[in-house]
Amino acid sequence: MTKDLRRNGQMLIEILIAIAVVVLVLVAVVSRVVEAVRNANFARNQVLATRFAQEGIEWTRSQRDRLGWTDFVTALDGNPVTYCVLDLSSNIEVLSAGSCTGTISGTIFDREIVIDFVNDSDPDAEDYVDVTSTVSWQDRVGTHDSTLVTRLSKWNKQ
Repeated sequence: MTKDLRRNGQMLIEILIAIAVVVLVLVAVVSRVVEAVRNANFARNQVLATRFAQEGIEWTRSQRDRLGWTDFVTALDGNPVTYCVLDLSSNIEVLSAGSCTGTISGTIFDREIVIDFVNDSDPDAEDYVDVTSTVSWQDRVGTHDSTLVTRLSKWNKQ
C-alpha cells in the first residue's frame, strides 16, 4: 500500500510538471502571436500614414496650382506656417494656422503641413517653398509619425 501511495504521488508530480510545461509553451505561442499582430498593425498604420502624408503634399501642390504662385504665397499666414489639414476639400485661404487638435475623419491619424520659404542666399529663393507633411498617430506603445518633404517652386515665372 505504501508503494501505491508513492506511485500515486509521483504520478501527481509528473502530471503537474506536464501541465506546467504545456502552460509555458502556450504562453510562449500566444505572446508570439500577439507580437505578430502588433507588428502587422504598426506596419498597416505606417503605410496609411505615409499615404496620408503624400496626400498632404499633393493637396499643397494643388493649392499652388489652383491659386497661382502669387496668390498662394499671399494666402500663407506667416513663415514658416503650420496647417492642420484634416479635410482635403479645404482651401488654404480659409485655413487658420495652428497645430492639429483632431483626426482625419474615421481614422486615428492627424496631418500637419508646414510650409516654409527657403532661406538661401539665392536671389530666387522667394520662388521656392519647402513643404513638410507629417501624419501622426498614437497607440499603446507611443506616438508615431510619417514625414514627407518636398520643395515647390514658382512654376510659372513671368
